[in-house]
Amino acid sequence: MKKRISMLGAICMALILVAMPFVACTGPAGPAGPAGSVGQAGPAGPATPTPAVTPVSPAPAGETEYSVLDPRGIEPEREFQAINPRLDTLSGKKVGVVNLHGGNEIVMTTIVPAIKALVPDCNAVYYDAEIEFHQKRTEGDWAFIDSCDAVIIGHDY
Repeated sequence: MKKRISMLGAICMALILVAMPFVACTGPAGPAGPAGSVGQAGPAGPATPTPAVTPVSPAPAGETEYSVLDPRGIEPEREFQAINPRLDTLSGKKVGVVNLHGGNEIVMTTIVPAIKALVPDCNAVYYDAEIEFHQKRTEGDWAFIDSCDAVIIGHDY
């Protein structure tokens, strides 16, 4: 089997090497030669930037207006919005270590003692939600998460 794979690789490499001289390649762009000749470009100048969003006329009244992303891959500016501010300290805070779907108990159960060793007055609590993937969170799960100052979530990794 290994001989067949090696032979197939050798055949593919030979085909690539034979086909390479017949592939049209252009050289680097430069000012030499007339514009449009193979391997040459016209005089290089500064590129003019195009706007990220092209203005369009609004949809007539009563019609649905759609917006799409720029096909050139230029994304509009976005304002950064943090999820929550970071805590200055864990001292006196309740940190929930939540195991959502199981399967990672070995790791998740070691986090609480590690936090308590580093910050003795931190109330670190391990919480096993014991929920299957197809089930929704229960009110008790959300109540525990809401009662914490910080949460570390394990998701069956």
